[in-house]
Amino acid sequence: MKRILKIISIFAIAILITACAKPSAKSPESCVDEFLKSFKAGDLKTANEYLEYEIEGDAETFDDVDMGAEEINKFFKNYLLDYDYKVLKSEGTDEKKVVNAKIKNYDFNDLLSASITDLVSEALANPDIDEEEIAHKMIEKMEEATKKSKKVETNVVFNVEKIDDKWVITDSGSDLAEKIFGFDMDSLNSFDF
Repeated sequence: MKRILKIISIFAIAILITACAKPSAKSPESCVDEFLKSFKAGDLKTANEYLEYEIEGDAETFDDVDMGAEEINKFFKNYLLDYDYKVLKSEGTDEKKVVNAKIKNYDFNDLLSASITDLVSEALANPDIDEEEIAHKMIEKMEEATKKSKKVETNVVFNVEKIDDKWVITDSGSDLAEKIFGFDMDSLNSFDF
């Protein structure tokens, strides 16, 4: 009997520890709010708890993600994560909702367009330029463009679903990039490098 009680106690403690270890969104709105807050802070471990899938697998912060050149990491943190947001309302069924939000950030496609023309001209003028130097110059041009541009506010919709009694965002990574950064993959693919 004592052995059974001990096993039940250990099982109960394990459940409590597991439940405490993972954040749980009580509503679709809080799911989106907590995701955006933790993502903006660079806390991928917490942000992943609000997603149906994981961003960058084992990475706990953006410092753990190798985006290439150090300038890219710096640009990402200093500009693209410098967004403001407001979660509005949700609509849908008891199990699936769309959560409306407003996100104010630099339009990544505008930044890219503003810097790509000069970069292509420089690359054509200097055929010996290597990839690292191109990345450095690209970030430099995008930082210049960012300083001249203003943030734009966009209305976005997050798809949220209740899975195992927990609200999670079901949008794909590219969808989230578009929503948070104004990053349109179709426009990016139209650039022929």
